[in-house]
Amino acid sequence: MKIIAAFAVGFALASTLSTAPAQAQATRTFVSPTGNDGAACSLAAPCRTFAGAIAQTNSGGEIAVLGTAGYGTLTIDRAISIVNPGGVEAGIAAPSGADGITINAGPNDTVILRGLTVEGARTGRNGIVFNTGARLEIIDSVVRNFATTGIFFQPTTPSTLLISNTRVLDNPNSAGIYLLPQVSPVQATIDHVTVENNNYGIYVDASNVTGGTSVWTSITNSVVSSNLTAGIGNKGKTSFNLSVVAVKDTTVRNINAHGIEAAQYSSTSLSHVLMDSNATDFYCSAGAVIATDGTNTSYAEGSYSSGACTFQKVTPY
Repeated sequence: MKIIAAFAVGFALASTLSTAPAQAQATRTFVSPTGNDGAACSLAAPCRTFAGAIAQTNSGGEIAVLGTAGYGTLTIDRAISIVNPGGVEAGIAAPSGADGITINAGPNDTVILRGLTVEGARTGRNGIVFNTGARLEIIDSVVRNFATTGIFFQPTTPSTLLISNTRVLDNPNSAGIYLLPQVSPVQATIDHVTVENNNYGIYVDASNVTGGTSVWTSITNSVVSSNLTAGIGNKGKTSFNLSVVAVKDTTVRNINAHGIEAAQYSSTSLSHVLMDSNATDFYCSAGAVIATDGTNTSYAEGSYSSGACTFQKVTPY
């Protein structure tokens, strides 16, 4: 009987140990050039890659960067902050045909990316791809040299996007920043951003949206320069799926085709915007409205407008 009892106790203990996690998750983890993904991802024993660290980070937690290195591609499936405090480079180099960062977070999750350099070497597919989540913030970062799109925001859940103090450069085949929401409501704030040398600079396309509300985008204090087809593109779907883009204190310059391109059921408003050295400042298809407040400047353009633009004068703000 004693042997049977001892065996039962030992079996229960073995079952408990076998179901315990190999390593508990933490609220704050760390990555370092000299780290090891087999470590605890603590300050004393950091991980080597973002993928290794996120596996050991609680939802709502933070991954902190300790030194200059490439930290690998990753898929984010939870609320997380990846933070580079500055003074070092936290790099992500996407392999050929692959994305740098993919975000498949929960419907209430916020993802924050700060101080990252996402590099495609002209063979990586997309820099940052957002599919699901409540909010994405990209701050103090650089996204460049992708074969398709720099930042691709295509939420299938109602979402908010913030891009601040960031450069999106040299993505010649698609757009620097491409908003293609599948649902609404969706709101985007793009502030103090440089978007240069892409096919489209910033393109907002609401034509796939389901539901009955609009897509709203604000572009402020930014430079959209030297893009091939258009600096800013705006396309709606119906009068119930209107795409509204407000541009303020921004320069749109040196665009080979159209400074601002507007299509069906879209409204683009401008205040204190400099249009400089574009082949055509405005190009519109039927149903698109350009609202100006008299504070904008056009300089050295090939032509002011073409297509079927409807211009409206609004009160300065």
